[in-house]
Amino acid sequence: VRTINDATCAEANYTRATVSKSSSTTTTTNSSAGTLADQIRARTSGVSTATTTTTTTAPATTTLPTASAPTASQPREYGIIGLLDIFGFETFEVNRFEQLCINYANEKLQQKFTQDIFRSVQMEYEMEGIELEEIKYNDNTDVLDLVEGRMGLLAFLNEECIRPNGSDKTFVYKAQNGNKDNPCFFRAKHAPDTEFGIFHYAGPVTYDATEFVLKNTDTLPSDLQDCASLSTNGIIAHEL
Repeated sequence: VRTINDATCAEANYTRATVSKSSSTTTTTNSSAGTLADQIRARTSGVSTATTTTTTTAPATTTLPTASAPTASQPREYGIIGLLDIFGFETFEVNRFEQLCINYANEKLQQKFTQDIFRSVQMEYEMEGIELEEIKYNDNTDVLDLVEGRMGLLAFLNEECIRPNGSDKTFVYKAQNGNKDNPCFFRAKHAPDTEFGIFHYAGPVTYDATEFVLKNTDTLPSDLQDCASLSTNGIIAHEL
């Protein structure tokens, strides 16, 4: 009996210590061994071990709400931001064919920006009969005419590429004669035969036309052209 009482007191003390340290609800079920007191009772009285369930309850905790994930019927929608990352206007100590192509691309982008921001707004105001003060801005149409116009640099360069014995010097000579009155074209009086300059939107750039004809006649390999022709994109398949 003393042994049973000691075990019961020990169990009670253990239970109180466990309850004081616990911060959450715990349910403990022991169906095989039972509590220590039950085991002692079973040994002394020959009674089988009983199933005991001990339950301790801790203060309820508050759970913050969380955002539910989108279901299959409610797909997640994302916005799209497009970025165009290219080289800016370039000018080095020696500017070659690559710099001309890069600066030409920037001139086209500058024209696109000007049309979208200024010209399109002015035309829209005029169509709606809204008075608008004149907006002055720098237009680079004259620079693009010099590069891609009927008497532009690219036209003379293409001509030298298909002409027998075409040369870089002849290209510069024709470009100068065809654009004497164009304020965007300049060439120093005693400049080398392959040197010319353009007043770009961002500033003047002096070019060395060495290997202009050679680089402009470079073509895509035939296997790349065959691969492009199989594209589902019409521009790549037919215009490349």
